Amino acid sequence: MTAATTIRRPQALRRSEAVDSLLVAAIACLAEEGYAATSMTRIQQRAEINRGRCSHYFRTKNDLLLRAIERLFDQHVAEIRSTIHTLPREHTDRTRAAIAVLWEHWRSPLGTALIELRGVARVDPELRAVLAPREARTLAELEDVCRELFGPELSGQPGFADVLNLLFQAMNGALEGLHVASSARASDLPAFWARLLEPLFTSTQRAAGG
Repeated sequence: MTAATTIRRPQALRRSEAVDSLLVAAIACLAEEGYAATSMTRIQQRAEINRGRCSHYFRTKNDLLLRAIERLFDQHVAEIRSTIHTLPREHTDRTRAAIAVLWEHWRSPLGTALIELRGVARVDPELRAVLAPREARTLAELEDVCRELFGPELSGQPGFADVLNLLFQAMNGALEGLHVASSARASDLPAFWARLLEPLFTSTQRAAGG
């Protein structure tokens, strides 16, 4: 086939592929190299997209990073929901399995990237202003999917949201403070958290029943 007869891909498809490449590269840069090193130039290099096209799709680095995190979060939520039907129904087994599923997604590049952005947002008012409302939406949607993940027996209890928040904080601490996301110990944490949280789940059930 000659150059004159080469069939060009539709513009919309080329745009979608370029944006996808930039979003994937942005998360990889943020998670692996940190916010300061994640420049638009670095993202373009990893995505193999020229500067002009990148600037056409995203005005600033923060625009690109926030879009990348939102898309990756939506993908993770869809993946979590797809596993719910495979989880055991029994209370204790369901708790342990649900925590394991949640942790597997939490310690992904998405979790690392979010922690990196939160750290920067503490001292960057402009980033904080755009990150805060997105995080509020993310947390609300995450709580909804966790209610499905843990099942109606647990999620229907009045103290479930508080116990869930404790779990979120523990997972954030494991990523941010203990740096165990890629260590052998990381795989042991879901069982540890399940043992700690079981009494709390039980106490919410007793309170509701009493």
